[in-house]
Amino acid sequence: MCIRDRLFIDEPSLSFSLASHIDLYYFAHHLHSWFDQNLKTFESSPQKSFLLWHSYLSFVRKTRGTKDGKYISLLSAFTQTFASHPEFKDDPKLVQRFIQYAESTSNPVEVYEYMSEKGIGADCALWYYSYACALEKKHRFEDALNVLLAGTAKKSINKEQLQMWIDEFESRMEQRVNQGQEKRKRGQPRLCDSTEPQESRMYCGGCSIEGGL
Repeated sequence: MCIRDRLFIDEPSLSFSLASHIDLYYFAHHLHSWFDQNLKTFESSPQKSFLLWHSYLSFVRKTRGTKDGKYISLLSAFTQTFASHPEFKDDPKLVQRFIQYAESTSNPVEVYEYMSEKGIGADCALWYYSYACALEKKHRFEDALNVLLAGTAKKSINKEQLQMWIDEFESRMEQRVNQGQEKRKRGQPRLCDSTEPQESRMYCGGCSIEGGL
């Protein structure tokens, strides 16, 4: 086994970071081929495979972008593969990738509902926030608030962070009510009567995340 392959197996995160120090095109070309050819060798070690995929996804995201078809396909395969492994259900890395995958789909709520059924992210505050964001953008405001409140019942979750998100949500709801009242006074449709996007609508911030987990 060559030194390169030994390094990928023992320290995948370090290996991907080497891309910033050598010819990126050359590295990417050989790395994609190596990953496709060697992934199956890690099936006997889920933890090793998990770390390899996570590191590789970071590399592909950085070099190809979040809209790239290969990146989205890898996200889908990664989340589907490890959703069935209970030892990863609360791993921040898996939750991170699921959230990124949800953002790449036309209906993120379905992804969060799937995560809920599988118990993935139940102890991660960011999951409640991201799920609530997706519901809020669908105008399912009551459901969004209920998701955030459900998170406060979890002992392992940062209550201060969740409360901050709840306060921000309630502030946006108050702004919606005020705008609706102003529009009715002027004889215009209420803010939430239209399904067309409007610049004046208030939504939670995006949930795009990468690294640091």
